[in-house]
Amino acid sequence: MTTVLTVLERLRHKGLVDRVRQGKSYLYTAVADRESLVVEAMTAALADSSDRTLALSRFVDAMTPQEQATLRAALGGQP
Repeated sequence: MTTVLTVLERLRHKGLVDRVRQGKSYLYTAVADRESLVVEAMTAALADSSDRTLALSRFVDAMTPQEQATLRAALGGQP
């Protein structure tokens, strides 16, 4: 098995890619889009924090004003 196939099989066992038989080969496709994976990573990082409020506050402080405005809009304009 090649290195690429090894990595793809590991990703498949983790549920990150799916495979479909095409002739004698397999076609591998991502199960989720990049944004969904980012959400999972952010959620896991927040869960690891001992102070979620502080972690969120620092995350927002690291955002650009435009990103903060986008977040406010996503939250329905809440302060």
